[in-house]
Amino acid sequence: CGTMLDCGACACVGGQPVQAECGPCGLGRIVCSTDTEGACEVPPVLDGVACEDVLFVEAAAVGGDGSAESPFADLASAMAVAESGDVVLVAKTNVDYAEPIVLKDGVSVSGAWNRSGTWEYDTTVKAKFMVPTVSSDDTVGLLAENLSTDAIIENLEIRTENADDLFNNYGLLAVQVSNVVFREMSVRTGQGGAGTDGANGMNGGDGDDGTDGEEWLASDGICDPQFDPIASTFVPGVGGGNTMCPAANGGNGGRGRLETQAGVQSALPGSDGASGIAGGIGGVETSTTNRAGRDGAVGPSFTVSADNGMRGESGGLVMENRWVNTGDGQPGANGTAGDGGGGGGGSANTPTATGKARFYGTSGGGGGAGGCGGTGGLGGLGGGGSFALFVVTGDFDIVASEFTAGPGGLGGRGGSGGLGGAAGQGGRGVNMLCGETVITAGDGGNGTRGQQGGDGAGGAGGVSYGAYCTQTFLDLTDVTFDSLGSAQGGLGGTSGEAGGAGISEDQFRCE
Repeated sequence: CGTMLDCGACACVGGQPVQAECGPCGLGRIVCSTDTEGACEVPPVLDGVACEDVLFVEAAAVGGDGSAESPFADLASAMAVAESGDVVLVAKTNVDYAEPIVLKDGVSVSGAWNRSGTWEYDTTVKAKFMVPTVSSDDTVGLLAENLSTDAIIENLEIRTENADDLFNNYGLLAVQVSNVVFREMSVRTGQGGAGTDGANGMNGGDGDDGTDGEEWLASDGICDPQFDPIASTFVPGVGGGNTMCPAANGGNGGRGRLETQAGVQSALPGSDGASGIAGGIGGVETSTTNRAGRDGAVGPSFTVSADNGMRGESGGLVMENRWVNTGDGQPGANGTAGDGGGGGGGSANTPTATGKARFYGTSGGGGGAGGCGGTGGLGGLGGGGSFALFVVTGDFDIVASEFTAGPGGLGGRGGSGGLGGAAGQGGRGVNMLCGETVITAGDGGNGTRGQQGGDGAGGAGGVSYGAYCTQTFLDLTDVTFDSLGSAQGGLGGTSGEAGGAGISEDQFRCE
């Protein structure tokens, strides 16, 4: 036509791009197809995204505003201002990001970026997050919750430190998630929190001694003086008590034979201990013989401790979108209180004179109280779980990723049963010499020691799952899962049963 047509600047000259940068914020690259023609290749995460919707994060930055020239220093700052449709670019640096990741609905996050003067997309790198232990709570590396808008999460390396005692460790925790793509993810969790040890049982309270029968001596030294029975202090011994377990109280001693103008009152037997151990029989008077009161009975001693608790078995269930351990060891049974001794019986004596009122017998000693049983040792608590991927209701894609769970937490040790309380000693009955005859009342029976409590059992070791899913539909053809192994259950108390080992599986119900 006699003139040259102006087609504009060539994208490529000699097969090389005239200007390499293109696309949003200059983050794309010109790819030459001929010596003169080329196309702008934009990273998929930035496809259709405007530059004003891109936020930048670099660990070495100080006081940034989120721009490419002055990035935020941490992901949390970017997520605080990000809105649905935004993309957060995280640079891989020599400094790890020491923070958990909490996603927002519709916000994409990419860690495939090198930073060397310019931002360069590189699918061979991953921004690394070292997530510290959370005190008194679960440790979560990445939390994706209530997400339903299209988003891409890519090229992130997540490592969690060991969880705090009793708590779980999650690498990627997804709850109610759909329309999200996770790709090129590398997730590895630390150990689940250890189960705590069960407390030892408390020792049973000691029983008190029974008191002796109270001595009374006539002023003129004879055995049957005249006296006023109402004012007499000649009383039986009192059974020992145990305020912690009154069922182990000892019985009172029996009164000796008393004669008054109203008639003869026979010698009384000692009272039974509160536990039912018989008191001594009171003496019986005949015309020729003095009868001593019998000693109170002593209960049998315990030869074995109370039953030990049952061990914890590894397992759990999902409640409120988290794993709840059901592998706690059971406590040992409480020991039974010892028997309180029976009171000693009162004695009787043939009178040798007559008078207004005479005390012809002596009184028995009180029975000693039994010791209380020791309480059972508490069971050790099960260890926390370790989950590289934990999904509760989800329908999303995972591509070219790997998830490795650490071991579950060790189970807690069971506590030892408390010792049974010591028994009280029976009080002495009163002996009285009348001429050549000794009038003897029964001694109170000794109490018996309380039974030792049972030992608590050990808690189960925590579970370890590369992936654990409920109500989930995932395509896992390009994903690997691994578990680093089961955790040991906690030991039992002194003679208690150890907890079971933790369950370990690569994945559970995720496909």
